[in-house]
Amino acid sequence: MKPEILIFIDNDYLSTSLYLYRELHFQAAAKEDIKCITIIAKDSKNIREASNESDEVFLVDSIETSEVLCAVERLSRKYSVKGLFCYPAHVTPRGDANHVVEDVAKQCGLKYYSAEPLENCNNKYLMRSKLSNIKGVSPVNFRLFNGNFETINDFKFPVVMKPVYGGGSALVSICEDRKSLEKAYSHFMQRFPDVPGAYSFSGAEKWLSSPEVDPVLYTPGVSVLIEEFIDGPEGSLECLIIDGNIHPMLIFEKIITSNTSNTVLEKVIVTPPQSFSNDQISMIVSTISNSIKALKVKNGFLHVEFKLSKNGPQVIEVNPRLGGFFVDEALKDLCSCDAYALNVNYITGKPVTIGRGLAEALPILPEDAVYAMLLFYPTRSGYIKAIKFPGIESACEILSQVLPTTNGHKDGFFDVENEEAYIAKMWVRAASIHEILHAHKEYERNIKVEISEYREDKLLEQS
Repeated sequence: MKPEILIFIDNDYLSTSLYLYRELHFQAAAKEDIKCITIIAKDSKNIREASNESDEVFLVDSIETSEVLCAVERLSRKYSVKGLFCYPAHVTPRGDANHVVEDVAKQCGLKYYSAEPLENCNNKYLMRSKLSNIKGVSPVNFRLFNGNFETINDFKFPVVMKPVYGGGSALVSICEDRKSLEKAYSHFMQRFPDVPGAYSFSGAEKWLSSPEVDPVLYTPGVSVLIEEFIDGPEGSLECLIIDGNIHPMLIFEKIITSNTSNTVLEKVIVTPPQSFSNDQISMIVSTISNSIKALKVKNGFLHVEFKLSKNGPQVIEVNPRLGGFFVDEALKDLCSCDAYALNVNYITGKPVTIGRGLAEALPILPEDAVYAMLLFYPTRSGYIKAIKFPGIESACEILSQVLPTTNGHKDGFFDVENEEAYIAKMWVRAASIHEILHAHKEYERNIKVEISEYREDKLLEQS
């Protein structure tokens, strides 16, 4: 009998990936005695990382349907190919691997996530276009902007400027007036090539369908999305979609966030939410469910960000992935759900089953405690030379923590002005929100970070 394999299509080009998607899925597959293989382009910069995380690496000239199909057919002579996948939320300058996965999976009789709904989520302009047609929801004014300020004269400030594709809140600006928008857009044009969370996720130039008469041209590094600012408390909902059935799993509220001029830093994220009543949570779930249907998503995990405005819930983004930070651990602790194992089951054609509690109409709301993700950031951008994380006496129970990390940034550079470059994160439990806020304040006040404008080797070169 041939050994079973799961194949990851790596379309990244960075020397260090910005996510752990392949690694965590391969770990889940290994528990099922499934070997893990990565198909990657010969000129990729992260072949070494792919090799470290895979049982085997298969090199191709490019990530295109014909190349990948040929590779899968060759691998099938030696192995039993059980599944094929890529990171669905990553549309790179090399193109969209979701279409390649769908084309190859169809020809090989494998499961896949449809590329069209994924593009509806990943491309924030298309997402807004689809959501603008939902009945009963106040429309959000938005525009694909290519530098002509005369095209947005009808907008009322404040507005949000964000990349059409993107990750880690990179180069997202809240602009109070025309002058601040001009400054933010100029900064975007200058810094776009240097910010991995923007450039690495930027996709390729293409024409986009529009609610207007003519299609609009999207150009990476030039085009941004301008949309009206939505006021109100902010949160996120983690959903699992199985054959069109929407299962809300966990809902979080973003208690503390801060805005730099070019990004949004999330600092304290809690469940159960402190500002939303059960009736409001029902409204939020209903609005998000209608949004998911409008985007035509039938399967997979979704991380949906929203605000509860005076006009009701408003969806900010629908991301075809799990939420970041500690959402995977939160699902294990509060829902007894191993998200990566479930996803591997779907990809490999096995049944995807969930517990009775997750089949309810509302997300699970912890009753015995408040759980929180705490995030910590450097005070300015630079190379981290040393971090001293304090020992704080706190009523919070630390369930998990990750201390200093390069967070995928080139050479360990933390660009806190332009993207969410956290230096540490914690997943905690406490009896009250007050204990959590006190703990975050004490850790943030006492953490010591030594930052340099240069890497250590550059400092040595100048001494």
